[in-house]
Amino acid sequence: MLPGISPVHAALRYVLAQPEVSTVIPGAKTVAQVRQKNAAAGDGQLPDDVVRALDALWERELRDDPLPW
Repeated sequence: MLPGISPVHAALRYVLAQPEVSTVIPGAKTVAQVRQKNAAAGDGQLPDDVVRALDALWERELRDDPLPW
């Protein structure tokens, strides 16, 4: 996706980029995971083109596909 950005950071930053979202409460099992996820929130916004690409992926591939669980 973006060089140097972990999937965890990208996912949290994408969720925070949604105008309807004001906070995210991610789960964590270790102190290291808490630190990693807190860092993602402080890394700033994803570039607009990345958010648009992820929105398009959602619309095209995921929106109408029921979850397997």
